[in-house]
Parts: sequence; C-alpha cells; structure tokens
Amino acid sequence: MAWYGRYGYNTAGDLKAFFDYIITNYGQDENGYGWTIKDANAGTNIGVYQCQPDANSKFVLVIKDNQTGYADVEYWNDWDAVNHVGVGNSMTYGCNSSYKLQIWKRAGQWFAAIDKDRIVYVSLGMSMAYYLGYPDRYDTTKDTPVFVGWNNYTAQTGGYNPLGYWGNAANLPEWRAFRSVEGNYNVSLLAYPGGFITLTPDSRYICMETLVVAGNFCLGKLKGVFSKGTSAPTVYNGQLFQINGVKWLGVGSATYGISYIKEG
Repeated sequence: MAWYGRYGYNTAGDLKAFFDYIITNYGQDENGYGWTIKDANAGTNIGVYQCQPDANSKFVLVIKDNQTGYADVEYWNDWDAVNHVGVGNSMTYGCNSSYKLQIWKRAGQWFAAIDKDRIVYVSLGMSMAYYLGYPDRYDTTKDTPVFVGWNNYTAQTGGYNPLGYWGNAANLPEWRAFRSVEGNYNVSLLAYPGGFITLTPDSRYICMETLVVAGNFCLGKLKGVFSKGTSAPTVYNGQLFQINGVKWLGVGSATYGISYIKEG
C-alpha cells in the first residue's frame, strides 16, 4: 500500500490531476494488476480509471471534476474509450435517483492510500475520508466494488465524515455497493463495528478494519480503515497514533464521525 499527500485546491480539475498522479505512480502491483487510466481524452477534467485487482474482477471509476467544490463520481462495468461513454451497468446515484455520488473538495492537505484494490482519499481540511474500490473480499468471485462518499442533495456545509458516519439518507454520507451478491447494482451498505464497542479482558479497546454488509451478506473488510463513528475515546482530526506498532491517521470529529486510516 502506498501513501501520497500534497496540498490540494477546490478548483476544477485538481482532484482529477491528483487521481491521475497516484494511479500512474502507485496504482499497480508487481504483476500488473490494479489501477490504470482507461480514457485520457474523456472530456475536460474528466478522469476515467479502471480498477482490475485480479483476472476475474474489474470496474471503471469516473471522476467528473469540471467545477469548484466537488466532483461527481460514477461506477461502470466498462468504458468505450472511442465514444467516451460508460458501458453496461452503472452506479451514478445515491439513496435515490436524484442524489449523485460525490467527492467534496476544499483547499488544504490531501492524502491518498492506494493499492491495487482501492483508493482511500482524505481531505484533511474537510475532516473527511472516502473509499473507492474493492473491500478485502471474503469471496473474490463476487465482483463487488463499493463507494463511501457523499451525494449532492445537501449544501456542501455538511460536516459528516463519510468513513466515520453512515446512514444512506439525504443528509448523511452514502455507503453503497455495486453489482452486489444479491444481484442488485446499487444497494445500501451497513458498517460494523460502529466504533469502540468492545474491550479485551485487560480493558484495552479493539481496533479492527470495518466490515461492510449488503443485506444478509458480508462483502468483506474496508482495507486499512476503521470507521470509529462518534464513540470514545476522542481522537482529533489529523492526529497520528500507533496501534501495536502500526501508524494510523485520525480523520473527522467526535460529533460528525471519526475514521482511522492505516498508514502502512
């Protein structure tokens, strides 16, 4: 897993440039699986990226970044790089068909944790983190990328951290699965655990990667992510700490949801 950070801007095209860079430089493993730029000429400030973590799974992530403040996000089965259009089934909306999937932008420190399966994008100035791609799947025959982010129903003053607060409602972040094990193409996810809810026999908190569940099926774990929610103990946005010798980055707030992102 690679980490990359730089100062980002909320202007049109800067998020697309950020994704271009991390995918080009860190997106593939030693066997050539992972992220590639699928269409470099899709349109002004439109990034089209294919994620293929293995021989049997792939999806296309589209970042439409031609405005300030936010970028629209789309998931597709495939992409026609000649006509510059998505192919097959798509996931372009949230909890109903009028709420687009989105990443919100603000000038400040941006980070990304990237490997062949997924990208965790962090806007530290907004206290928000997003998950784009595959969980660590229990059944790798199920081609099930997930989206954890926002929709455009509410104004961009909302403070909830997508990876720290979930609900799949108009005023809450979106947790969604694409091509789920239930046969649907856009289904709500649940996240477990919802914070520090368990102690060890010697009274230490347990920190584990968050499970993502669609209906009665657990798709897998969010790789390198613990969605802490709003529970104690308090961790501050941007705080670095170690758990069993591993560094984690705290993102969010005690009111609007905190998540831990593993740095290695």
